[in-house]
Amino acid sequence: MKKNYFVLLLLLYVFGANAQQQQVNTIHSGLQQLSKPKISQKADLAGLNLNNKLSSFKKKSLVSDEFISKAMGCTDTLTYSDLKQQMDDPNNYYINIIDNINLTNPVYAQVYKTGSTPLQISKLGIFLGKDQADLNNAVSVKLSIYNLTAGGAPNTEIGSVNYLIPDVNLSLRYVSFPSPITVTGGFAVGISIITAGKEIQTMINDEAVNTTYDEELLYLKFGTNSFATLKSLFAGIGYDYDFDLIMYPIVSYNVDTPSLTATPTAGCTNSPVNLVGTYTPTDLASNRFLNLYEFFEYFNYSGITNESLSIYPLGAANPSIVYPSASTSYTYTTPGNYTPVFEYAIWRFSIPTTIDCYSNVSTNITINNPPNATFSYSGNSFCQSSSNETPTATTPGGTYSATPAGLSINTSTGVINFSTSTIGNYVVTYNVTSGACQASSTQNVAVTAAPNATFSYANSSYCSNGTNPQVILGTGASAGTFTASPSGLSINTSTGEINLSTSTAGSYTVTNTIAAAGGCAADVKTFNVSVTAAPVASINPIAAVCQDAGAVTLSATPAGGTFSGTGVSGNSFDPSALSAGTYTITYSVTQSGCTASDSKSVTVTAPLNATFSYANTSYCSNGTDPQVVLSSGASAGTFSASPSGLSINSVTGTINLAASTAGSYTVTNTVAATGGCSGDVKTFNVSIVAVPTVAIDPISSAVCQDAAVITLSATPAGGTFSGNAGVSGNSFDPSVLSAGTYTITYSVTQSGCTASDSKSVNVTAPLDATFSYVNTSYCSNGTDPQVVLSSGASAGTFSASPSGLSLNPVTGTINLAASTAGSYTVTNTVAAAGGCAADVKTFNVDVVAVPTVTIDPISAAICQDAGAVTLSATPAGGTFSGNAGVSGNSFDPSVLSAGTYTITYSVTQSGCTASDSKSVTVSTPLKATFSYANNSYCLDDPNPQVVLGTGASAGAFTASPSGLSINASTGAINLSASTAGNYTVTNTVAAAGGCPGDVKTATITVDECLSVNEIESIKVQLFPVPAGNELNISVSEDVTAAILTIEGKLALAPFNISKQSTYTLDTRPLAKGVYLLKLTTNTSELVRRIILE
Repeated sequence: MKKNYFVLLLLLYVFGANAQQQQVNTIHSGLQQLSKPKISQKADLAGLNLNNKLSSFKKKSLVSDEFISKAMGCTDTLTYSDLKQQMDDPNNYYINIIDNINLTNPVYAQVYKTGSTPLQISKLGIFLGKDQADLNNAVSVKLSIYNLTAGGAPNTEIGSVNYLIPDVNLSLRYVSFPSPITVTGGFAVGISIITAGKEIQTMINDEAVNTTYDEELLYLKFGTNSFATLKSLFAGIGYDYDFDLIMYPIVSYNVDTPSLTATPTAGCTNSPVNLVGTYTPTDLASNRFLNLYEFFEYFNYSGITNESLSIYPLGAANPSIVYPSASTSYTYTTPGNYTPVFEYAIWRFSIPTTIDCYSNVSTNITINNPPNATFSYSGNSFCQSSSNETPTATTPGGTYSATPAGLSINTSTGVINFSTSTIGNYVVTYNVTSGACQASSTQNVAVTAAPNATFSYANSSYCSNGTNPQVILGTGASAGTFTASPSGLSINTSTGEINLSTSTAGSYTVTNTIAAAGGCAADVKTFNVSVTAAPVASINPIAAVCQDAGAVTLSATPAGGTFSGTGVSGNSFDPSALSAGTYTITYSVTQSGCTASDSKSVTVTAPLNATFSYANTSYCSNGTDPQVVLSSGASAGTFSASPSGLSINSVTGTINLAASTAGSYTVTNTVAATGGCSGDVKTFNVSIVAVPTVAIDPISSAVCQDAAVITLSATPAGGTFSGNAGVSGNSFDPSVLSAGTYTITYSVTQSGCTASDSKSVNVTAPLDATFSYVNTSYCSNGTDPQVVLSSGASAGTFSASPSGLSLNPVTGTINLAASTAGSYTVTNTVAAAGGCAADVKTFNVDVVAVPTVTIDPISAAICQDAGAVTLSATPAGGTFSGNAGVSGNSFDPSVLSAGTYTITYSVTQSGCTASDSKSVTVSTPLKATFSYANNSYCLDDPNPQVVLGTGASAGAFTASPSGLSINASTGAINLSASTAGNYTVTNTVAAAGGCPGDVKTATITVDECLSVNEIESIKVQLFPVPAGNELNISVSEDVTAAILTIEGKLALAPFNISKQSTYTLDTRPLAKGVYLLKLTTNTSELVRRIILE
């Protein structure tokens, strides 16, 4: 019978099994079901031609000879799933004919090596399917468990189950044994066909001996052919292959139970309970989970597997409260019965986290409320002389204590003996115990000393004008409330201070009363004091005294006192010996032992002085106003003058000369009597002389430089003219001066006083209208000519004749474009000004008409590959120019890059040139060339993108026949939405920019390939695509790279590439075509297709 083999790439990220659901406990329930492996067909091998295998799709073998497994969930029994991997050694794998079994119905067996822990096999997972020829026939197989010989080979069947295959699909099927089968140290799983003459489909792993990267999964049909026949076929083509059936025993074993202790088991609310869990397995985790970390590395799991111990203080009532440790302290706040749980778990960190196996134990504790420890005394403050105090307690039978030391208290009754206690503040604590619970409360107690009101004053008698007496407290005494009797004593009730000045003279009893407090009675103490009235002393009034006055007699009441102070002798005060200033005179008198005094201030004043003068005795009326000069010690009083006519400031004495009448005057300074001194009057004589009135006769304010000499005159006669170089005697000559403004002054002196008058004259330069233009002839399309003024000339009003010249009258600028061709005279007229006559100048200019130029129409857009274009324009006789494409009257776009260019035509007539220009856009020829990175894709590959050829653009993408899902704008192919098949993809670029359109095609094949969950740890970039003589390879990890043919043969020797670097591969030794790039790390492998052109 024909044998069909199919190569498969199986990425086993997670092997799964449907585990039996079982109730675990109140915290965890149910078993996790893992997903089944993803299996699909990759390619069809031609019989047993191993040269056609895609050997690049192989997964690295682990160097291990131990059974690998993963927990599925457990209570008393731990169930393992279907995971295993072994070292590259054919002795570990068996597809052999078991002893005493007929070769015509062979049994194919797979050996598993395990640890020393006894295991129970409950079911098998195996890939099975009927042959298509037996679609409607019943086909059964026998699945068996064998123990092993001492050498590790399958030996005796120790359990089996028959299984009727339901359909032809090659699927992972789970078959349970009638009862669990116990094995230790290793076992073998076997399969045989029990329906005679039938053939089944299963899956094997074919392993070449002594190779490092050589595992593949293949479909295998067997039944009528023996294993020896199969093996001989492989040996015949030079391979020694060992077959590994993919069968997965699901095994279990007993799990040890943890223990949990609670201290105490009877506790109180708000008091911690210590929970301590213990788990001691009978065998090590490494024996139960052999090579577990190698398994995660092999299958590229992101997480790791750990054992953990956890405590749930509230158990099933609230499993969300958990402490990830073997012991914890937990405080219960509500009374009741609790069942905390301690759990041993094996879990794998993933998203979400997977708990693989756990076992737990619980214990019971009781939590009660603590007793009521409240108590109280009759108060908080007690006198040291108070009677003993007994407390009232809510719950009797407790014990009392006090802090700090010093309080005399009975620990059983709480009675306090104050007389033997030390004064101070205390905290009394009451402790009560009820069962396992204890409670306490506190109360503050203060022991105070008896009050002491003893006090006194420094004296028992005080004068009413003395310093207010303060209370002096006795030792240990304090101030209470102070009162006095009889009334009349002014006293501060808080401090006891006496206000003598507001008290009435007399004898008084002062009382200090301290109110009862702190359990202590009140205390009252007294002190006698008398207040004596002091006499009232008064000095009779004393006036201010002049230094030169005689001695003053002093008097005061009551009689019998004494005067004192500077200048005082007995009852006399003499100012003559004193400097000017203020002095104090004091009078003191004593009566009944109390002294009083009075003081008066007396001002001694220096005699007054009005002497003054001015700097001169005579002043001109146009001079500077004279100021008063005071003599030493003199002062300004009131100033006056006689006779009238002198303008004088009465306060400062300053004379206003301009406002005064010429004449002779006597000025008087009158200082009034003050400070006990008589007034003073002094005088000074001064005269005011009048100045002459001067006026220059009128002069023209503006004079031209070329005007005649002007004769000057003024009044009164006898003066002198001055001012500038143009003034000489009584003449003014403007011709010797530059243009500008000048001042002429006339001065006259009479009676010793001088006066003057001035006039301003503006000397103006003669006017000049001379001008020109740069040229005498201009083309009508030229730049408008500007006026050029001669040195010293100015622009007046510009005009032109005859009419037809467009001229700016202010600036003289000619608007050529708006003017009529012809000959013109331009005139500049400068009007008379500044005493100078007007000026007029002219200039002749011609305006010449230019030709009208037009380029005949040219296409606005031309393709680079179009032929040369012939250019034409009017009027004839001109020249074309503009860019490298212009030559004579021809424009060749083929010599230009794509872009926009200007073509210009210029003609000269009568010395004037005109031109016209046209813009032409040169476009690059359109290209539709494109490709994809590969010519063949699988439906589950990443969607391929279009790679445009150099200079090509994306037009409209279509595909034929139908079935390929393609983006019409970008050409991107949606593989998952496409149907497998061969397609021609067309890129149609429409005509544009004067260039015809272009159409290109690419052929692509879409296959139903193996769905590969690619290892994501390696990130790779390849460029360019397709490659030429070099291929740049960038990777994210350190890798070993190899170039393989599409058949899987080595094309270039392996080489290393460092992570985060770019490796440039020389591809010249390789023929053009499609190759495979295989990248390998310690844990993963990646294959990419490359194209060399």
